[in-house]
Amino acid sequence: MPVRTVLHSSDTLGLENGDVVRAFGHRSFVWDADCINETTAKRWRAQSDPLCDAALEELFRNTSPDGVDLFDRLMTFVTKESDPDATPLRFYASVCELPPPGIRATDEQAEAGRAFFLDHSIQILQALLYYSLAGGFASPRIVRTLQKISYLVPSGGNDELSSAQNDRTFRRLLETFQFVLEVMRCVVPAPEEGGIVHLQPGGIGWKSIIRVRMLHGVARARVRARMQAGEADFVPISQEDMSATLASFSTIPLWTLDKLGISYNKRDAEAYVALWRHVGFYMGVSPDILQRHFSSAGVAEKFLASLGIHVFSRDLGDEDSLIHAPTVPVLRAASDRPPFHSTFEWNCAITRYLLGTSLANHLDVPQTSWSMTIKLHIILAAQHYPVFFAQWYGKIRPGWLDKRRYTYGLGMAMTLRRQLGMRKTKFRPVGGKVEESHWEDEKVNPDYETGRVLTRYWREVITEMVAVSLGLAGLVVYMFYTLMI
Repeated sequence: MPVRTVLHSSDTLGLENGDVVRAFGHRSFVWDADCINETTAKRWRAQSDPLCDAALEELFRNTSPDGVDLFDRLMTFVTKESDPDATPLRFYASVCELPPPGIRATDEQAEAGRAFFLDHSIQILQALLYYSLAGGFASPRIVRTLQKISYLVPSGGNDELSSAQNDRTFRRLLETFQFVLEVMRCVVPAPEEGGIVHLQPGGIGWKSIIRVRMLHGVARARVRARMQAGEADFVPISQEDMSATLASFSTIPLWTLDKLGISYNKRDAEAYVALWRHVGFYMGVSPDILQRHFSSAGVAEKFLASLGIHVFSRDLGDEDSLIHAPTVPVLRAASDRPPFHSTFEWNCAITRYLLGTSLANHLDVPQTSWSMTIKLHIILAAQHYPVFFAQWYGKIRPGWLDKRRYTYGLGMAMTLRRQLGMRKTKFRPVGGKVEESHWEDEKVNPDYETGRVLTRYWREVITEMVAVSLGLAGLVVYMFYTLMI
């Protein structure tokens, strides 16, 4: 059957179930009822998060939200307001509800999803930075939103940013990283309770989700206030944008593992998607979208593959979107940063590899030298081994695997705190002079004892992996030598 290349949203109206489709270099897929056509995408594009927006409007009717802990402001209002019909109270009541069956993740799914994240953390974080963020932020409509609020890069900025602007962009990436870690319960100190508790009302992950959701609401209000004539049909951070973002966090990591040739337990992958589906409920994604298009990893893959056509389709009026796309600035901002100090060329090479040539060219990601391409494949291949070893040896020594997961989860959290300057962001809206402010309630103290324990555990994990690997290699050599004699 011939493969149809589809790059424009309107082309999806002519597709029929059973058509084989390819878009922006992604592997071909069969168009079916799980895919999204232009009519559905346009409907979602006109919908946002009205209850959250109305609550923020009342909370900040006469004041600016700049520098304010949005969740703290909401809780202050809730404790003082007695009218149950007040919009902020209704919003708070809605986020205190448990997700309905079909959306809610179980304790078992939460544990399995977290373990899946930790076991493939290097590859998943590469997927999120070089595919989801660097690529996803370049959607024409998202670019329009980012430009109006200068969230990721300054307005009009593109490749050449100052050192301070690069630091600002990198800080935004780190804050997104913090959100992911808190969703995955990778925090300091390590929590005693497991399961889904951290993503239920009152949990640390739940608070992070509500803060980010309210931050999106503030961004929507600011974009609307800065809209010009002819932009009335533009809904910033719409249901289309929110569901695409959720899919980029849940499904793109699975795509990346497949592209890298790393096998994984399908049941654990389903749990990982279920965990993000649960998160999506509190993020304000429509329950109908969650139940219909995030019911399984396979359905979510079809959803994202087809939605990507609409997200990257070049609509009339968006001809200059790529000029202001933050893809290259993001890659520059992430260059030469600890702990890996990856170069800009490396960042471009891995981005081009993950996005594919078609989408990478569409986003103007610079091409790299053949020597860097060889280096890329060598390093990616080397990164396979710890994952493969953990999959095999963890079945023999579960205690070693538990220790590995502990060191990865806590290690990422402690590294992030140092990168953020020993602080834990509360996702405050910032702008102008507030941008450079520092808040006492975001400061965290060094935990030297946990650091010492973590260092010891890490050495033990690595030492055991190396010792077992060398032992196996020696056994193979001995058997080969014996057979040859």
